[in-house]
Amino acid sequence: MIWRTCTRSSTPSIKIPRETLKKILEGLKTFEEKRMFLHQNITLGSVAKQLKTNTSYLSKVINSYKGKNFKSYLNGL
Repeated sequence: MIWRTCTRSSTPSIKIPRETLKKILEGLKTFEEKRMFLHQNITLGSVAKQLKTNTSYLSKVINSYKGKNFKSYLNGL
């Protein structure tokens, strides 16, 4: 398994398998393009389930790549 360390100046390094990271980023792109964030009662858990990942990885990717927490990410879409 190949791991990728994700770093951002304001966040600690995180380790996520490269394929998992790619899958989450692609899933978030689709989530945004299909405007799935407009569904009622959207939660970190429900998005993680849609992307077939866990909430920890999803949260870390959003924090590192979007520079926001989940709630701020949704509000910014």
